[in-house]
Amino acid sequence: MVKVLFLGKSDRRIEQWARAHAKLLENEGGSVLFLALYGQSYKDGNFEFVNCTETVCEATAQEIQREVPVSVNRALACDRSITDYTYSLPYGSYSNLSIDQIETLVLAIGNVLLKRIDEIDYCVDGLFDNFITPLAFHIAWRRQIPFYMVRLWQYWDTRFHVVDSPGYTSSVVERLYPRYYRRLSGAAYDRVRSEFLAARFSPGTFKQENWKLRARVVRDKFRSYERPSLWNWMRRRVARIAGTLRARSLRIVPEGERPSHYILFALHVAPEASILGTDAEIADQFSLIRRMSINVPFGVQILCKAHPGDKFGRDIDFGLLQRLCALYNVSLVPESERIGSFLSDPRCLAIATINGSVALDSVIEDKPCFLFGKGIFASATCFIRPRDDDEFFEQMLLLCRNQYRVDRKAVAAIILSLKRATFDGRQSFRDPGTWLEHYCALLPAIHEAHAKLSRRQKPE
Repeated sequence: MVKVLFLGKSDRRIEQWARAHAKLLENEGGSVLFLALYGQSYKDGNFEFVNCTETVCEATAQEIQREVPVSVNRALACDRSITDYTYSLPYGSYSNLSIDQIETLVLAIGNVLLKRIDEIDYCVDGLFDNFITPLAFHIAWRRQIPFYMVRLWQYWDTRFHVVDSPGYTSSVVERLYPRYYRRLSGAAYDRVRSEFLAARFSPGTFKQENWKLRARVVRDKFRSYERPSLWNWMRRRVARIAGTLRARSLRIVPEGERPSHYILFALHVAPEASILGTDAEIADQFSLIRRMSINVPFGVQILCKAHPGDKFGRDIDFGLLQRLCALYNVSLVPESERIGSFLSDPRCLAIATINGSVALDSVIEDKPCFLFGKGIFASATCFIRPRDDDEFFEQMLLLCRNQYRVDRKAVAAIILSLKRATFDGRQSFRDPGTWLEHYCALLPAIHEAHAKLSRRQKPE
């Protein structure tokens, strides 16, 4: 009988999502174990809810760490309620927990995971935007228990990826890419490119995302470990208002004044779960850009572009922007400028990103791209991935001399691998309905994905 693990944070919709999966498994005798840090433990049919804080902790912090193949701090770095590894501000975390309170939370969820994880056939969750999910992922990974995270995409409507390997990668993509690369010829690029661009769409917004939902989410946070700190919230609001006004003084370079040679760094949304979950060491983005500033050839500048919809000082901390502009060869570009104007600009030598989808947008248009982080497409050899600062400098020299070419066969191979690795959610993402309706509709496909993936992983 299949038993599936779901993990509860403060948002009670996840509990409803897990109960929907329990209903899906009912006819085949399966069940769901739901671990949370709130409420009272109960059992209802094939659904078991466990409040981990009610369990006696037997394993110590050191014993839990021995069962996790990476530092537990990597899991804590993902949780903005506990830490702020994006800006490292004293008021950056949403809550205001002490070291002892943080350790108590880790002990509670860690003890229950160690006691119950061997009962589980597979786990289902979303991104690493909390500490519970990555902690459970790494414990499950060590025990070779599948852990599936839903990865929605702006390509191939109705289809989604199942991320099941460290670094937000897909075992299916990792297996398919070298096969496609061996089989394809460079001539396949044009066809794959046209089909890929045609498959792009704009996902719709969830319904009922109104003030009532936000009020309910905030209320639930106050009843969980994510209890907001009003003092920290007020300081962030004041900083955003002041930052929006002060951003006018920053060095911003419009299109007509771009330098003759530059690379564009595409800034991520901050905080960004996909970075904190894979490359927390460079989640501040400044440390990476500063190293690039030191090592680009003299005469090459770095322009930094905000994520679409983000505003300087409001969504991106003014302190970060101020430090960036303090580097003599780093400037900002207007928030309204679109990525397409840089991809078609011959003055732009390359695009740089940690793990954003702009990397695919770049190489599909034959623009070289530095990819510094991990991700579902990061194994493709069409990206420039310097191992150290010296190699970054050498690669930049090749770009300046016009001696580097994007590997088009690799571009076609990774796109075909990504497409084939998707699973059909059987509903359009252009009109997803409510959050709960949308994710509940994906559950049958997730269960089918487990059946397919587990068959492939069995030894021959």
